[in-house]
Amino acid sequence: MQPNWDTIPGPLCVPLVDRFISLLKDIHVTSCAYYKETLLNDIRRAREKYQGDELAKELARIRLRLDNTEVLTSDIIVNLLLSYRDIQDYDAMVKLVETLEMLPTCDLADQHNIKFHYAFALNR
Repeated sequence: MQPNWDTIPGPLCVPLVDRFISLLKDIHVTSCAYYKETLLNDIRRAREKYQGDELAKELARIRLRLDNTEVLTSDIIVNLLLSYRDIQDYDAMVKLVETLEMLPTCDLADQHNIKFHYAFALNR
């Protein structure tokens, strides 16, 4: 009597597929966390290394990398706002917060610390 090969792979493959899916989800979370840390480190490094117009150019490059709302955290936004404040680029602060307000899936602009820096920039 030969085994029925149509019924055997079912129970064997389901746990493997579930395991593979969970591993892929973990990779996505790990890569997002790594990307967030990379952005924060790049902002800090730019603040230490550059000043004035050079810092403004470097911050513009960093801001171009903020295309994924999953990696946007209040830490990243506040560090950008503080960097813009240090070089007195208040227009960039306003544009950053207004861009955040336009994003439908992002509620970072409603946080008090970000509103504070936004109001500060509008007052200048």
